[in-house]
Amino acid sequence: MRLNLFNLTSIIPLMLTFNVLADSMIRWTAKDDSDASIDHILVRLSQKTGTKLDKSNFLLKEDRKLAFSNYKRYDQVFNEVPVHGKSIRIWTDLVTGKTIQVEASLQSSDEANAILNYSTQLKDKSVLASSKTNDKRIIEIATASIKRTPNDSVVNSISSSNQWYNGKLYRFVVIKAKRGTHHIKISLGTLRVAEYKYIEFPKYDLPSDPYDLKVKARVYPIYEEMENDRTLFTREEKVLKYIKAKIPLTVNDPFEVLKSRSYLDWSMFQVKDEAAAILKELPITENSWENGVVLNGRYARITIAPEAVEKFKKDLDFEPRYADFFIPLYKATTGLEMVPSAAYYGKPFFSADELYNRPARRLEDHDTVSYINDAFDEVQVYYAINTLFESLVPRGFTDPELSTRAFTAILYDPDIGSRDNAYYTDDKINFTTYSPNSQNLARDNTTIWHELGHGIMDRLMGTMLELEGTGGLSEGIADFISHLVIVSETKGKPFRGENSLRIVNNTHFEMTNEVHDDGEAYGGMLKDILDESITKFGFTLGLNKVTDLVLEAMRLTRDHPSLNAIIWTEHLLFADNLGRKGVRTPNELNDIILKVIKERNLRLDGAPGAKFRLINRDNNLEIQNTAPGTRNYPIDVGHLGKKTKTFKLRVELADSDSFKFNFPITLRVQYQGGPLQGAIHFKGEEASDFQKIQTYTIKSLKEASINIPVTVTGTCDYINSANNSCSDYVYFQILNEQDGRGVIAKKRFYLSVLN
Repeated sequence: MRLNLFNLTSIIPLMLTFNVLADSMIRWTAKDDSDASIDHILVRLSQKTGTKLDKSNFLLKEDRKLAFSNYKRYDQVFNEVPVHGKSIRIWTDLVTGKTIQVEASLQSSDEANAILNYSTQLKDKSVLASSKTNDKRIIEIATASIKRTPNDSVVNSISSSNQWYNGKLYRFVVIKAKRGTHHIKISLGTLRVAEYKYIEFPKYDLPSDPYDLKVKARVYPIYEEMENDRTLFTREEKVLKYIKAKIPLTVNDPFEVLKSRSYLDWSMFQVKDEAAAILKELPITENSWENGVVLNGRYARITIAPEAVEKFKKDLDFEPRYADFFIPLYKATTGLEMVPSAAYYGKPFFSADELYNRPARRLEDHDTVSYINDAFDEVQVYYAINTLFESLVPRGFTDPELSTRAFTAILYDPDIGSRDNAYYTDDKINFTTYSPNSQNLARDNTTIWHELGHGIMDRLMGTMLELEGTGGLSEGIADFISHLVIVSETKGKPFRGENSLRIVNNTHFEMTNEVHDDGEAYGGMLKDILDESITKFGFTLGLNKVTDLVLEAMRLTRDHPSLNAIIWTEHLLFADNLGRKGVRTPNELNDIILKVIKERNLRLDGAPGAKFRLINRDNNLEIQNTAPGTRNYPIDVGHLGKKTKTFKLRVELADSDSFKFNFPITLRVQYQGGPLQGAIHFKGEEASDFQKIQTYTIKSLKEASINIPVTVTGTCDYINSANNSCSDYVYFQILNEQDGRGVIAKKRFYLSVLN
């Protein structure tokens, strides 16, 4: 991998352009200034910061047409190396070219001076002597550091870049593994890891081409079964659209030529470019009943994971065909070697009747081989992906290229660490295998649309977006995108199981510590806005207005360096202020938005809202965000054997001037029954009188501090991690039962036990 360190010869002259720069966000809109030229913007920023900004210190990194605006991002650089999180972002009118919004996060004078001092110190050090040697060493350091998360330490791809951060030079390395992403920040002065963070992958209409195939199928409109309810739903007749009549011919592995060399030290960008060039040269063949139709369409390409074909091939009743889709696999040699590979298409269809009559068996053991041979899951996923586009495109998702690029689905990943799940990454929706009591998520459209919601967010909000806190906005938007499709498909009419969906909640802001629970507050807020709008404007108008509003707010926060609930809501209000001709009048939804956020304990003035705290008394740390005991940082108790370990936890509540708890309230401590809960055996679970949910009544604010002991045993009720361990959590929930609002606050305490 060649990632050359920069040359320092012109540092001092460049330093003169950075003097007293603002460290906080600078923002203005068309009402303040309509001139969107970069030269004018730099003049205005120079006036605001009290220094002269030089255009040579800003590189145009993105220039993209969105549905209703043009977006540009200029990254601030020092000697062509980006300053982390510092940029000028410009939204302009597509017709007039005038300003819609300008946002700038610029380097401070202290940071600029620190860069100069640090650069001078580094100038003669060996770190700059041999970029090739250092690059190899840096990748070795990064790949070694991901062993901190042993359950997900298989490398799928590596990308990295040099960036200035707080006045020092770092290599930012992103390693995508099987189930999540490792973010490693390595000091180029010391060649040591300065910061490590692991984030799980997010879980849980155009004119038709006359040559595309259309065929009827029987699919589940919403889902096959609900969670914890084995009552199956009825399939309905739908039309599968946009199936490509012509596809690349892939008789053999199209990437076989890439396997002629070793990939112990490689650039993933280069390999992907080579793979794309190979695909462009493939001959074209008919995707016909005679050849066997495969589900490769305008919006969706359905494939089977190569690992599943390798594991189950001898039991399949068809010969899998290679798909025109590149996947990196890995094998252990002298190191971890990447193997360029292709995914596989599923079972081909040789007639319309065969496709229509594919069986949708719900097998007790979710036998993977039987499901692959039945070939129904791929039909369901293809239908679901199409439906998402058909729901969103008429309501404003018309951004060039972003609204037409297909998603690839990869089914049946047999990795045990990913079992019972679905997740999204890089234009791919990934499905796993399933244990008997789990749902088959390839037949749950609510999950499919949620995961694709992460994809819509990636496309509209950009690859440089950084979320504050738990990152719950990502889950909330994904839930809301899924909800928009559900509402569109059901026309707002009730259906069985709708009240069990995660977006139906009353979870408040500042009262969670986990990405999915935090996401409930974001998603629930948007659902409340939608519900209020439908009540006020009627179903069709209300749905169209709010869909357009949220999509535009997503565009207006593209690449934001530190997006939180307050900033997100401010941009939602700004999008409302802009309006949309023929869809929304300016400020039409303002009162609804302000009403909803107040009810969700969110204050735009930055003042604290009411609090629900969960504290580990052993170290007096609040179990919040990245503290030990949270989702990505479970407390590892190791191998206890026949011993037990007790944790002393404390729950605390605090009112604010804008929100007060309505006493008496109920504290619920739940050991089983929550999402993906139940792997660890807690003390007392073996007893017949063990309460899966323990309740405490809090009668007043004076009594709102309760000590809760949690005792874990050395036993796993089942293994859910690849290193023979189990990870689980205890769920703490606050219910305001007096006013019927249900659960308003949720915290989780995560542990890991080696079996």
